[in-house]
Amino acid sequence: MNQRVSGLVEVHGTVTSKNSLRCDHLVTFSEEESQQFDVALYQKAIEYTHRCSSLYIQGGIMED
Repeated sequence: MNQRVSGLVEVHGTVTSKNSLRCDHLVTFSEEESQQFDVALYQKAIEYTHRCSSLYIQGGIMED
């Protein structure tokens, strides 16, 4: 990605090294959505998914 973005953004992609990633899709949020975003709650969700990684499936197909 060669463009600058500001505000709250969500990046879908793959980490390629310590300081870079390949962006497949970028979601930008409005100023209103950015102001309403609860950073502390989001941080807790990230911590829980890290602690319980076997319960959080990232991509792929779930098998029965």
